[in-house]
Amino acid sequence: MKVTPDLLEKYAQGKCSPQEKAFIKNWLEDSQPEIDNSGPELTPFQENKIWDSINPDVTDYKDQNRLARKIWAVAASIALLISIGLGFKIFKVDQEMYLSGVGQTNTIVLSDGSIVTLNACSKLIIAKDFESDDRNVVLSGEGYFQVAKDSLRPFIISTPTSRTQVLGTEFNLKSYPNEAVTLTLDEGKVVFSGVGDQGTIKTILLPNEQAKFLAGHLEKDTVEASTYSGWVRDEWIFNDESFSDITKSLERKYGVKLMVNKPAIKAKTFKGQYVKPSLETLLDDMGFVLDFTYQRQGNNIIIY
Repeated sequence: MKVTPDLLEKYAQGKCSPQEKAFIKNWLEDSQPEIDNSGPELTPFQENKIWDSINPDVTDYKDQNRLARKIWAVAASIALLISIGLGFKIFKVDQEMYLSGVGQTNTIVLSDGSIVTLNACSKLIIAKDFESDDRNVVLSGEGYFQVAKDSLRPFIISTPTSRTQVLGTEFNLKSYPNEAVTLTLDEGKVVFSGVGDQGTIKTILLPNEQAKFLAGHLEKDTVEASTYSGWVRDEWIFNDESFSDITKSLERKYGVKLMVNKPAIKAKTFKGQYVKPSLETLLDDMGFVLDFTYQRQGNNIIIY
């Protein structure tokens, strides 16, 4: 017997046989389950919400993070996580999944005419009934959305900690695991909601406004929106970004691992603009400005 989406759904509905119930409980307690457990980290609030939607009758394990990550791994592969009120609801659907690997971008034209460009290490999940009442998608990573206008059917993007609703607009949405969810609006109007332990925080964004949500805290600023989507044009545009944040982007783009052995530079910021630069060009310039040197050993780069 294997744990499948159908079996989990059957279990949630209380339709499993005693043998099936015992099997799933053993799976939930297994420290090495037979399922991809590499999903994004979740807040305790989200873990409880997702856990409750799969298994409302069993509460003994709700505080165990690994169980919530198992649920996310299953849900992300076969379902849409749609934020409802203060939490997330799991919808089992036929879906299409688009991936963009390390150093890659991927442009998808949806059935409604919307265009989504995925940045490196990103995933977009779309229901096959996408053109029903709502146009629901799930994003992990970063995407630039050019949403076709439709006043009757909202376009809704869900991530583990946010919900974005539009009717027709252009914006950049960044939601990598363990990083702030960042939405930067180019055109139109967006309703952006962050979901945290204290509930939902909602704001409306207009062109050249940006919202960041992390750990239950929402920040809103005025920015030059076009600089945040430079990656779509294969440009690097750094707006006084911390070196700690920059290293994450470099790792995804160039497929390397940066080991910073000079902690003092992590919080330092860098500003610059490049078109199709090599990794060495970026590191040389940053090293000069931020005062560090580096050594490359295969795909590992040691900074000191």
